[in-house]
Amino acid sequence: MTDDLTQVYNYRFLKMGLRREVKRAARFSQKFSLLMIDVDNLKRYNDQNGHLRGSEVLRQIAQIVVREARSIDLVAKYGGDEFVVILPQTAREGACVLADRVKTSVAATAFPHVAPGVITVSLGVATYPENGITAGELLESADIALYAAKQSGKNRVSIASTDPGARGFASRHEVGSDESADSF
Repeated sequence: MTDDLTQVYNYRFLKMGLRREVKRAARFSQKFSLLMIDVDNLKRYNDQNGHLRGSEVLRQIAQIVVREARSIDLVAKYGGDEFVVILPQTAREGACVLADRVKTSVAATAFPHVAPGVITVSLGVATYPENGITAGELLESADIALYAAKQSGKNRVSIASTDPGARGFASRHEVGSDESADSF
């Protein structure tokens, strides 16, 4: 159920939880949101400080996300340096509030051997049903928004487009400094 390194839920549990949340939201006509989080500058950090220290950075970021999230939110490791947070009964605005808190908290953290602001996160936000009605569609929308955040300078929050025909994003804002979804 949990990722050995970070002690948050693993990918398998994420898939099950996301499918369950889609069904629950559809049944009760409720919204929920998804955050996709990617660690900025981790490759460079690993190259300079070693992968063991990079693993410690991932553990610390997981702890920050869990600390900032609510107890009902599901925090899971999605990939090598990516996390996903399922936010039940949360509209886009609430998801953006959490995304900003996570972004700010990570940027303010002095990770081992680097000053605060060197390790940051970029986040993509998607909301059910505006950005997708299946787990795969929501992950893809969040991933596209995350990619846009990375492309616009990192340490950003981007929101998935609400235009069903668009494959782009709507940039949230640029506060602070400067992978495709697997099928479900």
